[in-house]
Amino acid sequence: MSKHIQRTVFIILIVALVSVLLFWPKNPNEVASEKLKIISTNFASYDIARALTKNIDTELTMLIKPGTDVHSYDPTPQDVIQVQNADIFIYTGGESETWVENIQIKSQSIKLADAVTLIDESNENIIQDEHEHEHEQAEKDEHIWTSPKNYLAMLSFAKDQMAKSFPDHAETIEQNYTNYANEIKQADQDFRTISLAKPLIFADRFPFAYFVQEYGYEYLAAFPGCAEQTEADASTIAKLTDAIKDQKITTIYTIELSNAKIANTISTSTDAKIRTLQSGHNITQHDFENGLTMVDIYRNNYATLKEAE
Repeated sequence: MSKHIQRTVFIILIVALVSVLLFWPKNPNEVASEKLKIISTNFASYDIARALTKNIDTELTMLIKPGTDVHSYDPTPQDVIQVQNADIFIYTGGESETWVENIQIKSQSIKLADAVTLIDESNENIIQDEHEHEHEQAEKDEHIWTSPKNYLAMLSFAKDQMAKSFPDHAETIEQNYTNYANEIKQADQDFRTISLAKPLIFADRFPFAYFVQEYGYEYLAAFPGCAEQTEADASTIAKLTDAIKDQKITTIYTIELSNAKIANTISTSTDAKIRTLQSGHNITQHDFENGLTMVDIYRNNYATLKEAE
């Protein structure tokens, strides 16, 4: 049984259980909250919801806990109940969130992928298993938020939906949008000032297709963005190492929450320093508690890439 079928069966079982729980008699002593209840899936959707509801009494939840691997997430019955009871459910859409298609959503849902033009996940410039899936139908790349231009479109899309649903808060939502949009536009302008003479070498997954396409950066990477297997074989390591030596590249990159095993191996044989570029798929518990934003991630990535000029 394939992993996709297993996950589908798992979700169906959860939905059946949730259906029972939703109709279970409620405690008469419970008092309805006046806060807007917003449920988000990953960090990108959480960050957009947080930015737009600033100064609005909101109960905001991110289902995928900080520091966990987004690709292995499956919703619990409690997660599904939270989605069902929310005023707004906001998610990005994509391969990691196909479980959403298997539940009935009673609340308003905002699918951020509807705001942008999707591209196919490509194995171009990806070393590991570069021929293994070449005859399969390409999936759409889900990492839409890595491009500030896309993120601005996602923010605007969510703003319009939320302002329409909550007209009493429309003015505040609009002002929050303007403030955050200006920060995103500045990040976009900053990236356009960077000129890289050599390709970016990723000894890791590569979830930055939208990002490099927008700014014209070249790259070479070990794995595609949603790769399940991230143990590189000797051939992959050798090809990355050769590229670094041939082009005299001094920096190799990993993404957040990576064990950096491949990068450490290559760094030892090439003396290339290791730097992290954050994709924003998830963040650490420490960063979450300290209020890290997607704009902060863009600024950090800008500073990191500036070193490579």
